[in-house]
Amino acid sequence: MDTMPAFLNHVAIPFSVESDPVNFYTRILGFTEKYRFTLDNETAWKIFGVYMELPVIVVVKDELKIELFKVPFTENHSISHLCLFYKDIDAVCRQAEKSGFRVVKTRRESGEVAFIRDSSNNIFELKRIQSGDQTNSQQYS
Repeated sequence: MDTMPAFLNHVAIPFSVESDPVNFYTRILGFTEKYRFTLDNETAWKIFGVYMELPVIVVVKDELKIELFKVPFTENHSISHLCLFYKDIDAVCRQAEKSGFRVVKTRRESGEVAFIRDSSNNIFELKRIQSGDQTNSQQYS
């Protein structure tokens, strides 16, 4: 069973309503805005424990993708997370659940994804990598 991550997909970072992250990430760090989406109330509640729509701006630079979550509060309400690709996310989820860790699975256009919280309440998003897939960040969201 190969459950080791293939590579990093993205990092998610919250930003406050008042800030302008696109300016910082594009003009200062050299990222490009790729696309935007909104996480619905129910999914945000299941994954992050906040019941509200969360607008997200995705910026990229080379193969690094950052999801900027717009939140109406300055403290991090567990929006930050690390996303990893695995060949078999089901095996990882089973092991996590067996070990007592919280697992939330949800379906997106790109397929099923899972979120696991570690004992320090850090969130890890797991996406399935298909055989033959490359680290092309445009393929995954």
